[in-house]
Amino acid sequence: MLKMKKYLVLIVILAVAWPTLFGNSGAQATTAIPQEADTLYGWPCSGVNYLNAHKEDLVNKKMVSLYSLLEQKGMEIRDVWTIQTSPWTDPCKKGRSYIRKLCIYSKPLEELEKNEKYFSIVVTLDLNENDTTIIYPDFWHSMNPEQSEIDQFVERTGNLPIRELEISIKTAIGH
Repeated sequence: MLKMKKYLVLIVILAVAWPTLFGNSGAQATTAIPQEADTLYGWPCSGVNYLNAHKEDLVNKKMVSLYSLLEQKGMEIRDVWTIQTSPWTDPCKKGRSYIRKLCIYSKPLEELEKNEKYFSIVVTLDLNENDTTIIYPDFWHSMNPEQSEIDQFVERTGNLPIRELEISIKTAIGH
């Protein structure tokens, strides 16, 4: 029985690490996490599996739907970030960047050690290419330093439409 458990652990590790080990950055990875492990890389495995299986259901919905699902599944948001356009592509020709993707992490990135793994959800927003609604870095600079950055992020992005979700396992570069 002990030998069988060792093989099961090895299978779990390989299933999770496969995209990273064999050249796929994991950006498109939707590896199912075995139910035997309760938590992996900061989030409950059952929640990650559910999100992987139902991420298409969130397409064309508002971010608040994703935030509600994460909360319901016990997947605490521990860090956030944005991906923005280049200032060279500003449709208004003012050299501004505009937020196009939102990033949600299972662990606080500043606390990660080298080679530590975490889950990343990258949400491509369903915005028109010329949408200038969310100016970067104004989005971040207007946050109140006395309040939780994550809470403000969730509040400010809750009504944004989802075009696509990518769930992956990343590895910290470290210090």
